[in-house]
Amino acid sequence: MRWSMAIGALVAAVAVTPAGLRGIQLDLARADIEAALKAARGSEVQRAQFHAAYRVPVTDAFVETLEIITEYRRVVLLAEQRIAAGEWAFGLSSRWAEEALRPWKGKVSVRSRIRFHPQNVYPALPRIDITIGTGADLQSPLRTGSTPMYAPGIYAAGAAPLIGAEAEADFDAARAAQRVLDVIVRIQGGSDVHRAVDFGSLK
Repeated sequence: MRWSMAIGALVAAVAVTPAGLRGIQLDLARADIEAALKAARGSEVQRAQFHAAYRVPVTDAFVETLEIITEYRRVVLLAEQRIAAGEWAFGLSSRWAEEALRPWKGKVSVRSRIRFHPQNVYPALPRIDITIGTGADLQSPLRTGSTPMYAPGIYAAGAAPLIGAEAEADFDAARAAQRVLDVIVRIQGGSDVHRAVDFGSLK
């Protein structure tokens, strides 16, 4: 199989149910948002432990990360970003967090960072599709996007080698909550791989 085909589509299972997680919450209460903000203000070790529950271990040479983002985790990520930028007040305001979360209300996301083989021949970013479920349970994304990654260094305009991409797709959380569903990631020119994800194990 050619290297450009080998990256194909890759997914993995989320199987661990960390203590305290009750499954995807479809309507975050004020107390839930405050708990998420508290998690964002935790130590580096505490935050790493929190995010580990949503990250899928990947051993494939072409996939750096694969993760699930629920509304609850999205609040933590948003707060971490704002705090890192010096906006400490955001990490203490559930009202601001609720407003920032608005674009992702009722959604669960799948995000993957993919690294192409150094000798890939892609002239442009290949199409990357992420879906959930199969057959009658098939869910097309509500929104999808892919961001190309180029090799660092000094190159002529448009000549930097394409080395990878980050893809993210949003889905209806109500259709995934408390269920075990296949997640399918498909890269144009490659093959599909299906794995079961236990969405009920993630808050």
